[in-house]
Amino acid sequence: MKKYNLQKYKLSNNLILLVYPVFWINSVSIYVAVGAGPKYETGETTGLAHFLEHMLFEGTKKFPSSKELAIYLETVGGKSGAWTDKEHVIYYVKTPGKHIKTAINYLYELLFKSLLNKKSIKNEKQIVLEEINRKNDNPEDNIWDLYMEWVWGKHQWAGLSTLGDVVSINKITEQKLKKYLDALYAPNNMVITVVGNISPNKIKKSISMKFSKFKKNTITPKVQHLVFNQKTSPVKIISSSSNQNQFILGFVTGVSLLHKDRYPLILLSSILGKGVSSRLFNKLVYEYGYAYSFWLHNWFFSDTGIFCASGGVSTKNVIKSVEIITTEFDKLKNEKIEIKELNHTKFLEKTDFSYFLENPDNIASYYATQYLLEKKITTLKEFSINIDNVTPLDIQRVSKKYLTYDSLCFLIKGPISEELKQPIEELFIKKFKT
Repeated sequence: MKKYNLQKYKLSNNLILLVYPVFWINSVSIYVAVGAGPKYETGETTGLAHFLEHMLFEGTKKFPSSKELAIYLETVGGKSGAWTDKEHVIYYVKTPGKHIKTAINYLYELLFKSLLNKKSIKNEKQIVLEEINRKNDNPEDNIWDLYMEWVWGKHQWAGLSTLGDVVSINKITEQKLKKYLDALYAPNNMVITVVGNISPNKIKKSISMKFSKFKKNTITPKVQHLVFNQKTSPVKIISSSSNQNQFILGFVTGVSLLHKDRYPLILLSSILGKGVSSRLFNKLVYEYGYAYSFWLHNWFFSDTGIFCASGGVSTKNVIKSVEIITTEFDKLKNEKIEIKELNHTKFLEKTDFSYFLENPDNIASYYATQYLLEKKITTLKEFSINIDNVTPLDIQRVSKKYLTYDSLCFLIKGPISEELKQPIEELFIKKFKT
Protein backbone atom coordinates (compact mmCIF):
# COMPACT_ATOMS: atom_id res chain seq x y z
CA MET A 1 0.00 0.00 0.00
CA LYS A 2 1.34 3.45 -0.90
CA LYS A 3 2.14 5.70 2.00
CA TYR A 4 3.34 9.31 2.16
CA ASN A 5 4.06 11.59 5.06
CA LEU A 6 2.76 15.12 5.34
CA GLN A 7 4.27 17.34 2.65
CA LYS A 8 4.76 21.08 3.20
CA TYR A 9 5.20 23.61 0.40
CA LYS A 10 5.67 27.37 0.48
CA LEU A 11 4.51 29.09 -2.68
CA SER A 12 6.15 32.18 -4.17
CA ASN A 13 3.61 34.46 -2.45
CA ASN A 14 4.25 32.81 0.97
CA LEU A 15 1.04 30.77 0.95
CA ILE A 16 1.59 27.54 2.93
CA LEU A 17 0.30 24.33 1.35
CA LEU A 18 0.13 21.10 3.38
CA VAL A 19 -0.62 17.85 1.56
CA TYR A 20 -1.37 14.55 3.27
CA PRO A 21 -2.09 11.61 0.95
CA VAL A 22 -4.56 8.99 2.13
CA PHE A 23 -4.81 6.38 -0.61
CA TRP A 24 -7.45 4.11 0.90
CA ILE A 25 -10.30 6.62 0.49
CA ASN A 26 -11.99 7.95 -2.64
CA SER A 27 -12.48 11.58 -1.63
CA VAL A 28 -10.36 14.69 -1.24
CA SER A 29 -10.84 17.32 1.47
CA ILE A 30 -9.41 20.82 1.13
CA TYR A 31 -9.43 23.12 4.16
CA VAL A 32 -8.31 26.74 4.09
CA ALA A 33 -7.51 28.51 7.36
CA VAL A 34 -7.45 32.32 7.27
CA GLY A 35 -6.07 34.53 10.02
CA ALA A 36 -9.29 36.44 10.69
CA GLY A 37 -12.05 36.68 13.30
CA PRO A 38 -12.69 38.79 16.42
CA LYS A 39 -8.92 38.95 17.01
CA TYR A 40 -8.81 41.51 14.19
CA GLU A 41 -12.00 43.36 15.15
CA THR A 42 -13.17 46.08 17.52
CA GLY A 43 -16.47 46.67 19.30
CA GLU A 44 -17.70 48.64 16.28
CA THR A 45 -16.74 45.98 13.74
CA THR A 46 -17.55 42.87 15.78
CA GLY A 47 -19.07 40.12 13.65
CA LEU A 48 -17.39 41.33 10.45
CA ALA A 49 -15.34 38.14 9.89
CA HIS A 50 -18.37 35.91 10.38
CA PHE A 51 -20.52 38.07 8.13
CA LEU A 52 -17.86 38.00 5.41
CA GLU A 53 -17.68 34.21 5.76
CA HIS A 54 -21.40 34.12 4.89
CA MET A 55 -21.05 36.62 2.06
CA LEU A 56 -18.35 34.71 0.18
CA PHE A 57 -20.92 32.01 -0.61
CA GLU A 58 -23.35 34.54 -2.14
CA GLY A 59 -21.85 34.56 -5.62
CA THR A 60 -18.73 35.30 -7.66
CA LYS A 61 -17.91 36.88 -10.99
CA LYS A 62 -18.10 33.51 -12.74
CA PHE A 63 -21.07 32.25 -10.68
CA PRO A 64 -23.14 35.37 -9.89
CA SER A 65 -25.59 33.74 -7.44
CA SER A 66 -25.26 31.44 -4.44
CA LYS A 67 -27.31 28.83 -6.32
CA GLU A 68 -25.05 28.87 -9.39
CA LEU A 69 -21.96 28.58 -7.18
CA ALA A 70 -23.51 25.67 -5.26
CA ILE A 71 -24.60 23.86 -8.43
CA TYR A 72 -21.06 24.03 -9.82
CA LEU A 73 -19.81 22.05 -6.82
CA GLU A 74 -22.81 19.82 -6.14
CA THR A 75 -22.93 18.62 -9.76
CA VAL A 76 -19.74 16.64 -9.06
CA GLY A 77 -20.96 15.42 -5.67
CA GLY A 78 -19.08 18.08 -3.74
CA LYS A 79 -20.00 19.81 -0.51
CA SER A 80 -18.63 22.84 1.27
CA GLY A 81 -18.95 24.94 4.39
CA ALA A 82 -17.20 27.35 6.73
CA TRP A 83 -17.02 28.54 10.30
CA THR A 84 -15.54 31.46 12.21
CA ASP A 85 -13.58 31.19 15.46
CA LYS A 86 -11.88 33.82 17.64
CA GLU A 87 -8.57 33.78 15.73
CA HIS A 88 -9.32 32.11 12.41
CA VAL A 89 -11.90 31.33 9.76
CA ILE A 90 -12.11 27.93 8.06
CA TYR A 91 -13.44 27.24 4.56
CA TYR A 92 -13.66 23.69 3.29
CA VAL A 93 -14.67 21.70 0.26
CA LYS A 94 -14.92 17.93 -0.23
CA THR A 95 -15.26 16.11 -3.57
CA PRO A 96 -14.52 12.73 -5.12
CA GLY A 97 -10.81 12.55 -5.91
CA LYS A 98 -11.28 12.74 -9.65
CA HIS A 99 -12.97 16.15 -9.29
CA ILE A 100 -10.16 17.82 -7.36
CA LYS A 101 -9.80 20.59 -9.97
CA THR A 102 -13.44 21.54 -9.47
CA ALA A 103 -12.81 21.79 -5.73
CA ILE A 104 -9.77 24.03 -6.27
CA ASN A 105 -11.62 26.26 -8.76
CA TYR A 106 -14.53 26.55 -6.33
CA LEU A 107 -12.29 27.72 -3.47
CA TYR A 108 -10.44 30.10 -5.76
CA GLU A 109 -13.72 31.72 -6.83
CA LEU A 110 -14.98 31.83 -3.26
CA LEU A 111 -11.92 33.41 -1.67
CA PHE A 112 -10.77 35.81 -4.38
CA LYS A 113 -13.66 36.51 -6.77
CA SER A 114 -16.72 37.10 -4.59
CA LEU A 115 -19.05 39.91 -5.61
CA LEU A 116 -20.10 41.31 -2.21
CA ASN A 117 -23.04 43.14 -3.80
CA LYS A 118 -25.35 45.41 -1.82
CA LYS A 119 -28.51 43.33 -2.34
CA SER A 120 -26.85 40.19 -0.95
CA ILE A 121 -25.47 42.16 1.99
CA LYS A 122 -28.97 43.40 2.84
CA ASN A 123 -30.40 39.86 2.70
CA GLU A 124 -27.50 38.41 4.67
CA LYS A 125 -28.06 40.87 7.51
CA GLN A 126 -31.46 39.30 8.14
CA ILE A 127 -29.95 35.81 8.11
CA VAL A 128 -27.17 36.68 10.56
CA LEU A 129 -29.59 38.52 12.87
CA GLU A 130 -31.70 35.36 12.99
CA GLU A 131 -28.55 33.38 13.78
CA ILE A 132 -27.89 35.76 16.68
CA ASN A 133 -31.47 35.27 17.88
CA ARG A 134 -31.01 31.51 17.75
CA LYS A 135 -27.81 31.73 19.79
CA ASN A 136 -29.46 33.96 22.38
CA ASP A 137 -32.31 31.45 22.69
CA ASN A 138 -29.83 28.63 23.36
CA PRO A 139 -28.54 28.94 26.96
CA GLU A 140 -25.60 26.55 26.40
CA ASP A 141 -24.31 28.75 23.55
CA ASN A 142 -25.24 32.13 24.95
CA ILE A 143 -23.43 31.55 28.25
CA TRP A 144 -20.06 31.49 26.48
CA ASP A 145 -20.53 34.90 24.85
CA LEU A 146 -21.65 36.35 28.18
CA TYR A 147 -18.72 34.78 29.98
CA MET A 148 -16.02 35.90 27.55
CA GLU A 149 -17.43 39.43 27.43
CA TRP A 150 -17.40 39.61 31.24
CA VAL A 151 -13.90 38.16 31.61
CA TRP A 152 -12.20 40.25 28.92
CA GLY A 153 -14.59 43.13 28.27
CA LYS A 154 -15.80 44.40 24.91
CA HIS A 155 -12.63 46.51 24.57
CA GLN A 156 -10.61 43.33 24.01
CA TRP A 157 -11.03 40.93 21.09
CA ALA A 158 -11.54 37.80 23.19
CA GLY A 159 -14.59 39.48 24.71
CA LEU A 160 -16.23 40.13 21.34
CA SER A 161 -18.99 37.89 20.03
CA THR A 162 -18.03 35.98 16.89
CA LEU A 163 -21.51 36.64 15.47
CA GLY A 164 -21.52 40.32 16.37
CA ASP A 165 -24.58 42.14 17.71
CA VAL A 166 -27.61 43.88 16.23
CA VAL A 167 -25.92 47.29 16.10
CA SER A 168 -22.65 46.13 14.52
CA ILE A 169 -24.39 43.91 11.94
CA ASN A 170 -26.71 46.70 10.81
CA LYS A 171 -23.67 48.97 10.28
CA ILE A 172 -21.90 46.56 7.91
CA THR A 173 -21.29 47.99 4.45
CA GLU A 174 -19.74 46.84 1.20
CA GLN A 175 -16.72 49.08 1.91
CA LYS A 176 -16.12 47.55 5.36
CA LEU A 177 -16.27 44.03 3.96
CA LYS A 178 -13.87 44.82 1.12
CA LYS A 179 -11.44 46.52 3.49
CA TYR A 180 -11.46 43.50 5.79
CA LEU A 181 -11.08 41.13 2.84
CA ASP A 182 -8.16 43.08 1.38
CA ALA A 183 -6.39 43.30 4.74
CA LEU A 184 -6.64 39.65 5.83
CA TYR A 185 -7.50 37.41 2.88
CA ALA A 186 -3.97 37.34 1.53
CA PRO A 187 -1.92 34.25 0.60
CA ASN A 188 0.63 34.89 3.37
CA ASN A 189 -2.22 34.87 5.91
CA MET A 190 -3.63 31.53 4.76
CA VAL A 191 -2.83 27.86 5.12
CA ILE A 192 -4.31 25.32 2.69
CA THR A 193 -4.41 21.65 3.64
CA VAL A 194 -5.32 18.91 1.16
CA VAL A 195 -6.05 15.40 2.46
CA GLY A 196 -7.15 12.43 0.39
CA ASN A 197 -6.38 10.19 -2.56
CA ILE A 198 -4.02 12.57 -4.34
CA SER A 199 -0.44 13.03 -5.54
CA PRO A 200 1.39 15.79 -3.60
CA ASN A 201 3.25 17.06 -6.67
CA LYS A 202 0.12 17.27 -8.80
CA ILE A 203 -1.77 19.08 -6.05
CA LYS A 204 1.07 21.55 -5.60
CA LYS A 205 0.99 22.30 -9.32
CA SER A 206 -2.81 22.74 -9.40
CA ILE A 207 -2.90 24.96 -6.30
CA SER A 208 0.04 27.04 -7.56
CA MET A 209 -1.63 27.68 -10.92
CA LYS A 210 -4.58 29.31 -9.17
CA PHE A 211 -3.38 30.72 -5.87
CA SER A 212 0.07 31.98 -6.91
CA LYS A 213 -1.65 34.73 -8.92
CA PHE A 214 -2.25 36.76 -5.79
CA LYS A 215 0.39 38.88 -4.10
CA LYS A 216 1.21 38.60 -0.43
CA ASN A 217 0.02 41.35 1.87
CA THR A 218 2.79 43.63 3.10
CA ILE A 219 0.61 45.13 5.84
CA THR A 220 0.76 43.40 9.24
CA PRO A 221 -2.58 43.76 11.04
CA LYS A 222 -2.32 45.19 14.55
CA VAL A 223 -3.36 42.73 17.23
CA GLN A 224 -4.03 43.69 20.82
CA HIS A 225 -2.35 41.62 23.54
CA LEU A 226 -4.99 40.28 25.92
CA VAL A 227 -4.84 41.57 29.49
CA PHE A 228 -6.89 40.07 32.32
CA ASN A 229 -7.87 42.31 35.20
CA GLN A 230 -8.96 40.58 38.40
CA LYS A 231 -12.64 41.06 39.18
CA THR A 232 -13.86 42.94 42.26
CA SER A 233 -16.05 39.89 42.81
CA PRO A 234 -15.30 36.57 41.08
CA VAL A 235 -19.04 35.84 40.91
CA LYS A 236 -21.56 37.18 38.43
CA ILE A 237 -25.23 36.19 38.45
CA ILE A 238 -27.57 36.83 35.51
CA SER A 239 -31.21 36.09 36.30
CA SER A 240 -33.40 34.67 33.54
CA SER A 241 -36.69 32.83 33.18
CA SER A 242 -35.12 29.56 32.01
CA ASN A 243 -35.73 26.27 33.82
CA GLN A 244 -32.05 25.50 34.38
CA ASN A 245 -28.95 27.42 35.43
CA GLN A 246 -26.00 27.36 33.04
CA PHE A 247 -22.65 28.12 34.64
CA ILE A 248 -18.98 28.50 33.76
CA LEU A 249 -16.41 28.26 36.52
CA GLY A 250 -13.14 29.32 34.95
CA PHE A 251 -9.60 30.44 35.64
CA VAL A 252 -7.57 32.70 33.37
CA THR A 253 -4.34 30.70 33.22
CA GLY A 254 -2.35 32.65 30.67
CA VAL A 255 -1.34 29.30 29.14
CA SER A 256 -1.22 29.84 25.39
CA LEU A 257 -1.03 27.47 22.44
CA LEU A 258 2.75 27.13 22.72
CA HIS A 259 3.10 27.26 26.51
CA LYS A 260 5.02 24.44 28.25
CA ASP A 261 2.10 23.82 30.65
CA ARG A 262 -0.38 23.11 27.87
CA TYR A 263 -0.12 19.34 28.22
CA PRO A 264 -0.44 19.15 32.02
CA LEU A 265 -3.57 21.32 31.74
CA ILE A 266 -4.99 19.06 29.01
CA LEU A 267 -4.57 16.10 31.35
CA LEU A 268 -5.94 18.06 34.31
CA SER A 269 -9.18 18.72 32.42
CA SER A 270 -9.33 15.06 31.39
CA ILE A 271 -8.84 13.80 34.95
CA LEU A 272 -11.81 15.90 36.03
CA GLY A 273 -14.15 15.72 33.06
CA LYS A 274 -13.19 13.32 30.23
CA GLY A 275 -15.34 10.22 30.07
CA VAL A 276 -17.98 8.78 32.36
CA SER A 277 -15.37 7.59 34.87
CA SER A 278 -13.70 11.00 35.30
CA ARG A 279 -13.84 12.52 38.76
CA LEU A 280 -16.34 15.34 38.35
CA PHE A 281 -18.46 14.00 35.51
CA ASN A 282 -19.06 10.78 37.44
CA LYS A 283 -19.93 12.59 40.66
CA LEU A 284 -22.16 15.34 39.28
CA VAL A 285 -24.00 13.23 36.70
CA TYR A 286 -24.06 9.67 38.02
CA GLU A 287 -23.37 9.70 41.75
CA TYR A 288 -25.47 12.74 42.73
CA GLY A 289 -27.63 13.34 39.65
CA TYR A 290 -27.14 17.10 39.83
CA ALA A 291 -26.41 17.60 36.14
CA TYR A 292 -27.38 16.08 32.80
CA SER A 293 -24.03 17.11 31.34
CA PHE A 294 -20.79 18.54 32.65
CA TRP A 295 -17.62 19.54 30.80
CA LEU A 296 -14.07 20.66 31.40
CA HIS A 297 -12.48 22.86 28.73
CA ASN A 298 -9.09 24.32 27.97
CA TRP A 299 -9.32 27.27 25.62
CA PHE A 300 -5.81 28.06 24.39
CA PHE A 301 -5.33 31.33 22.50
CA SER A 302 -2.16 32.65 20.84
CA ASP A 303 -1.16 34.61 23.93
CA THR A 304 -3.26 33.36 26.86
CA GLY A 305 -5.72 30.69 27.93
CA ILE A 306 -8.67 29.76 30.15
CA PHE A 307 -9.40 26.57 32.09
CA CYS A 308 -13.17 26.14 32.53
CA ALA A 309 -15.73 23.85 34.10
CA SER A 310 -19.25 24.24 32.69
CA GLY A 311 -22.65 22.61 32.99
CA GLY A 312 -26.30 23.02 33.81
CA VAL A 313 -27.90 22.54 37.25
CA SER A 314 -31.10 23.41 39.09
CA THR A 315 -31.03 26.30 41.58
CA LYS A 316 -31.29 23.98 44.60
CA ASN A 317 -28.12 22.18 43.49
CA VAL A 318 -25.94 25.19 42.62
CA ILE A 319 -24.08 25.47 45.96
CA LYS A 320 -23.73 21.71 46.29
CA SER A 321 -22.36 21.41 42.73
CA VAL A 322 -19.85 24.22 43.23
CA GLU A 323 -18.78 22.61 46.51
CA ILE A 324 -18.10 19.29 44.75
CA ILE A 325 -16.18 20.95 41.91
CA THR A 326 -13.98 23.08 44.14
CA THR A 327 -13.33 20.13 46.50
CA GLU A 328 -11.89 18.14 43.59
CA PHE A 329 -9.78 21.13 42.59
CA ASP A 330 -8.52 21.27 46.15
CA LYS A 331 -7.63 17.58 46.19
CA LEU A 332 -5.49 17.92 43.08
CA LYS A 333 -3.63 20.80 44.73
CA ASN A 334 -2.94 18.98 47.97
CA GLU A 335 -2.72 15.32 46.99
CA LYS A 336 -0.49 13.80 44.35
CA ILE A 337 -2.55 11.89 41.80
CA GLU A 338 -2.07 8.12 41.76
CA ILE A 339 0.05 7.00 38.82
CA LYS A 340 -2.64 4.46 37.85
CA GLU A 341 -5.28 7.17 37.41
CA LEU A 342 -2.87 9.43 35.55
CA ASN A 343 -1.83 6.63 33.18
CA HIS A 344 -5.50 5.79 32.53
CA THR A 345 -6.16 9.46 31.65
CA LYS A 346 -3.10 9.60 29.41
CA PHE A 347 -4.29 6.54 27.53
CA LEU A 348 -7.74 8.08 27.00
CA GLU A 349 -6.24 11.34 25.76
CA LYS A 350 -3.91 9.62 23.30
CA THR A 351 -6.56 7.26 21.93
CA ASP A 352 -9.04 10.13 21.51
CA PHE A 353 -6.48 12.08 19.48
CA SER A 354 -5.74 8.96 17.46
CA TYR A 355 -9.44 8.46 16.70
CA PHE A 356 -9.74 12.12 15.74
CA LEU A 357 -6.93 11.78 13.19
CA GLU A 358 -8.61 8.81 11.50
CA ASN A 359 -11.05 11.22 9.83
CA PRO A 360 -9.66 13.01 6.73
CA ASP A 361 -11.71 16.14 7.42
CA ASN A 362 -10.40 16.31 10.98
CA ILE A 363 -6.84 15.93 9.70
CA ALA A 364 -7.29 18.73 7.18
CA SER A 365 -8.94 21.07 9.68
CA TYR A 366 -6.39 20.35 12.42
CA TYR A 367 -3.32 20.77 10.20
CA ALA A 368 -4.60 24.00 8.61
CA THR A 369 -5.58 25.58 11.91
CA GLN A 370 -2.53 24.48 13.85
CA TYR A 371 -0.05 25.63 11.25
CA LEU A 372 -1.80 28.99 10.88
CA LEU A 373 -1.75 29.68 14.62
CA GLU A 374 1.35 27.78 15.77
CA LYS A 375 3.52 27.61 12.63
CA LYS A 376 4.10 23.90 13.18
CA ILE A 377 2.34 20.53 13.16
CA THR A 378 2.25 18.27 16.20
CA THR A 379 2.04 14.65 15.08
CA LEU A 380 0.31 11.88 16.99
CA LYS A 381 3.72 10.58 18.06
CA GLU A 382 4.84 13.99 19.33
CA PHE A 383 1.52 14.54 21.09
CA SER A 384 1.82 11.15 22.79
CA ILE A 385 5.38 11.87 23.95
CA ASN A 386 4.32 15.23 25.42
CA ILE A 387 1.39 13.60 27.20
CA ASP A 388 3.54 10.73 28.53
CA ASN A 389 6.11 13.20 29.89
CA VAL A 390 3.57 14.72 32.31
CA THR A 391 4.17 13.56 35.89
CA PRO A 392 1.95 13.53 39.02
CA LEU A 393 4.02 16.45 40.30
CA ASP A 394 3.19 18.39 37.10
CA ILE A 395 -0.53 17.91 37.72
CA GLN A 396 -0.19 19.11 41.29
CA ARG A 397 2.02 22.03 40.24
CA VAL A 398 -0.35 23.40 37.57
CA SER A 399 -3.34 22.92 39.89
CA LYS A 400 -1.67 25.09 42.52
CA LYS A 401 -0.34 27.61 40.03
CA TYR A 402 -3.43 28.25 37.91
CA LEU A 403 -6.54 27.38 39.97
CA THR A 404 -6.35 30.48 42.13
CA TYR A 405 -8.75 33.02 43.55
CA ASP A 406 -7.09 35.89 41.69
CA SER A 407 -7.70 34.25 38.30
CA LEU A 408 -11.22 32.94 39.10
CA CYS A 409 -14.33 34.02 37.18
CA PHE A 410 -17.65 32.30 37.89
CA LEU A 411 -20.73 33.26 35.85
CA ILE A 412 -24.13 31.66 36.20
CA LYS A 413 -27.33 32.44 34.30
CA GLY A 414 -30.80 31.12 35.04
CA PRO A 415 -33.61 31.21 37.62
CA ILE A 416 -31.09 31.90 40.38
CA SER A 417 -31.45 34.68 42.95
CA GLU A 418 -28.83 37.33 43.71
CA GLU A 419 -29.11 36.12 47.32
CA LEU A 420 -26.91 33.16 46.41
CA LYS A 421 -24.05 35.41 45.32
CA GLN A 422 -22.69 35.88 48.85
CA PRO A 423 -22.63 32.19 49.85
CA ILE A 424 -20.92 31.32 46.54
CA GLU A 425 -18.33 34.06 47.12
CA GLU A 426 -17.75 32.77 50.67
CA LEU A 427 -17.27 29.26 49.34
CA PHE A 428 -14.63 30.47 46.87
CA ILE A 429 -12.82 32.44 49.58
CA LYS A 430 -12.80 29.37 51.80
CA LYS A 431 -11.51 27.08 49.04
CA PHE A 432 -9.05 29.37 47.29
CA LYS A 433 -7.91 31.99 49.81
CA THR A 434 -7.40 29.99 53.02
